[in-house]
Amino acid sequence: MSEFVDLGVSVFDADFTLNPYAYLQDLYDRKDVLGFHSDGMNFLFRFDQGRAVIFNKHCVRAMGNNEQLARLEADYAQRYPNRAWHFHHSYTHGEPDLKFKAAIGRFVADVASQASFAEVEPVFARLSAGGRLDNYIDEISRLPMRVFLETCKLPYSEDELEELHGAGCAFLKSLENFYDEALIADCDAGLARIRRYMEDQFGAIHPESPLNPLIEAGRSIGMSDEQLIANIGGMFLTSISNTVGISSAFILRSLLRDPGSLATLREQPDLVRPHLAGNEHVIMELLRRDNHVKALTRQFEEPMELDGFTIGKGEVVCLYFPGINMDPVRWRDPLALDFSRRFTGENNIIFGGSFYTCIGRRLTMAFLGNIVEGFTRHLPEGARVVEEELEVDGSWMAERIITRLPLELG
Repeated sequence: MSEFVDLGVSVFDADFTLNPYAYLQDLYDRKDVLGFHSDGMNFLFRFDQGRAVIFNKHCVRAMGNNEQLARLEADYAQRYPNRAWHFHHSYTHGEPDLKFKAAIGRFVADVASQASFAEVEPVFARLSAGGRLDNYIDEISRLPMRVFLETCKLPYSEDELEELHGAGCAFLKSLENFYDEALIADCDAGLARIRRYMEDQFGAIHPESPLNPLIEAGRSIGMSDEQLIANIGGMFLTSISNTVGISSAFILRSLLRDPGSLATLREQPDLVRPHLAGNEHVIMELLRRDNHVKALTRQFEEPMELDGFTIGKGEVVCLYFPGINMDPVRWRDPLALDFSRRFTGENNIIFGGSFYTCIGRRLTMAFLGNIVEGFTRHLPEGARVVEEELEVDGSWMAERIITRLPLELG
């Protein structure tokens, strides 16, 4: 479609991964442009576009009308049986699906309220110690999964934690990277590891684990144990592998680049104390400014009018969330951290919306609330990111990944 203009840079480029606004700012006011084109894909990047698409029931994540992809997926299903097993058992349909989603929401709320974040304290102690920290990512990456497993009273060894974390990352890296078979193979191996772990644990879950009500709810609507194992292992062990840790790295980078905002949080500690109302708006603003989500595809099952353009039936576009979250029409002075902003269900899609709302929202907010509060207490004055040594992996389609975040801590 000609209304998608060439961006002039790959969406996988490292600089674009870290600083996409610099490439998009001149496009926001162009009425002749619907979106941008890069790496053979079309992207929507304005807030109103993203919200309209997410809330349109005819814009689906599946790419069912793509015959080439359908043939490829059929071939993958034969050669990568663990991935096929996961996808086959991970979804229910109709009313049972809605009931199980409600049960998942209750489960996530239970985990968020029961979780102890004491395991994060060694990270804060390291920040307080000063000197140079070669890579914050090494300190934080496995902690979200550790907290999740311990809250669910699922036993693990350190080797298992490492393997499960790697398996989850392999799944996430393959997400929507349909044509990179090496990633599909890694995903298959990772899902096999997660499945073995969940099958080993499933019959002996601790009686006080918050998983038990979720399992009971699934069985009450007729879900098999295989479906429950796939859903629990897939949705939680994989999604928790990267999300919170990488988002916290983007948040840390944003705060250290804006000492005034960090000072504000130190001067007004109630803004970042977990479970207080103001805390959520602060975390949402930090996630708006910079987080790990990159893009997700949508296929149009029916034609749609958008900004005076028609997107035809069967067309596929990607929602580019860093652009959506920085749209100057929606957010005044979008590069600035502004803790007076207020977020509602109407004015943002940071956690998605409609049928595509992130089920892990409450746990993410609880974890990041504790992390940011710890930053205000433990980051030394004058701490900075060594930007010239920062490293990213932009090859993930759905996520923006910092792989190395070196810090000078005074």
